[in-house]
Amino acid sequence: MTVTLRTWTRMLILTALLFAAATAPAQVIWGTSSATYPNDPGFEGMWKYCLEIEWDTSGHALSHTTLFIGLEVCPLFCDPGFFMFPEPAGSGPGEDGCTVIYYGSFLCYGDPTMPGDEGPTIKFEYDEEIGCEPGPTGTATLCFYSIGFPTEPDIFLDYLGIKHGTDTDTGDLEGVLPTCVISPVQARSWGSVKALYR
Repeated sequence: MTVTLRTWTRMLILTALLFAAATAPAQVIWGTSSATYPNDPGFEGMWKYCLEIEWDTSGHALSHTTLFIGLEVCPLFCDPGFFMFPEPAGSGPGEDGCTVIYYGSFLCYGDPTMPGDEGPTIKFEYDEEIGCEPGPTGTATLCFYSIGFPTEPDIFLDYLGIKHGTDTDTGDLEGVLPTCVISPVQARSWGSVKALYR
């Protein structure tokens, strides 16, 4: 059988791609996100963002997870009311078949437990008091509200963070995130929320 130069080149490229895929490190955490505009009571005029995340640390259980928002250039992101959280902010299966409950918080200048994170960050921690803990592998649905319009769907590289034991890792998020853009209706709603903090 005669192998042409073109065929040989294609075989080499295919082999290289297969090798790269086989040797690429697996992500410890990954997920998807979506946005709706439900106008929920207490969160009128806000977008609801929900994350579906998965993790596999192959070791220690999840301590907490973070979402790096990427709004460092937005002059509004640290203002009260730009981000809000339902209570609880999410749930997922625990190690013993129980349900883990998560609560959310906004960290204006990053999560100090995540190296190199100094930008706006959303942190989700599980409720230790109920006695149900996440394991080294698991899933969770986590939600928050924002007045920021959603981005176009995209893949946000290393926007998810996870702390497990003393280790930290990052992973990719596919979907949408809040932007700095708000509508006049949302601005009015936001103004009433900010007035509560004055």
